Amino acid sequence: MKKEFYLLLVFSLFFSLNSCNDPDNKGNDDVSFNNFSSPSVIVTNNSDKKLIAFKNSVTQDNLISGVPANSLLHGLKKDLELFNKVEVIVLVFITEDEYKKNKSDLALADIFTKYFVYYIPDNIDFSQITVSDKLGGDGILKINNPTQWYIEIRMNGYSGEALGCVSPGETGMELHLKAPGIYTLYPVFKRYNSFLEAVVTVYPRYNTGNLMGTPYLFIAEIFSGKTFIFDMSLIAANLPSFSSGGFYLNVVNNSSTAVLLRRGNNVLSASGGSIYINPSSSNRFFINLTELPDGASPLEETISDFNLLFIHGFNIAINPYTFQSDFSYTLQINGNNTLDFNYKIDSGLIDNSF
Repeated sequence: MKKEFYLLLVFSLFFSLNSCNDPDNKGNDDVSFNNFSSPSVIVTNNSDKKLIAFKNSVTQDNLISGVPANSLLHGLKKDLELFNKVEVIVLVFITEDEYKKNKSDLALADIFTKYFVYYIPDNIDFSQITVSDKLGGDGILKINNPTQWYIEIRMNGYSGEALGCVSPGETGMELHLKAPGIYTLYPVFKRYNSFLEAVVTVYPRYNTGNLMGTPYLFIAEIFSGKTFIFDMSLIAANLPSFSSGGFYLNVVNNSSTAVLLRRGNNVLSASGGSIYINPSSSNRFFINLTELPDGASPLEETISDFNLLFIHGFNIAINPYTFQSDFSYTLQINGNNTLDFNYKIDSGLIDNSF
């Protein structure tokens, strides 16, 4: 009997110790913090907070999974009820503490940050975000967005790190920033364009003066316990000029061979994520113009390193051509070894209305 008692005690200790190791990596009974190998979205969390991700809104039905603090390239769960088609989503994060405190009514939970994601199944390169280490402080940046665009708030440049995203028509979106601090912030506007079948990204720029052509910015001086408010309608009233910083190139393949579009030896990815332009099909590519030293995007640029690589190895160099920002061009490929390069401006490329 004694031996049986000792065996039971040993087994009890063994299972107790293993449960402490938390093999499922769960911070809560219903939230997994596993790093999923076939993820929906890949998140690098540079903040010091454990975060829980939701799709579009903070409800139990939209809960995805958790992200450990200070984690690199962490894969979120791919729940096929949530991730099953190409679409624009907003990835909403709350802290684990907020989740525990408001589990019975998640509508009361404070949002940590939100990010714009253009989700394409089986194309994870297009679904990676980075949560800034500047988030999680006790200074507040409050943003009103009366526009029809999603607006990302980026630091130190229009291509800089994003602090978060404000949805169309949203008022009072709060980002809690490390304080005290002076933040140089750039609003970047995004939305899906059904005509292009792609997400269009534009940024406001100054129309006049010494800063003409450069991206619009605002300075937010953040103090502990204080709120800095910025209303995006100020941009609509004072800065009607917007730029995407590049152009669209629609490649139409009328040949009998699949083709790759390259700049030099670098293969380009289309707006939908694919790289091949198959026979009797087309793909649309967004091409960034080279940024000027003052941070402005040029109105035009002559590009001389475009080339087409046919699947059997034949290569055609595209003659140098001057492309204009915010225009759309069509590149027709005819036959197997010939190239007719005709362009046109597509109507309705960028709708800047608010």
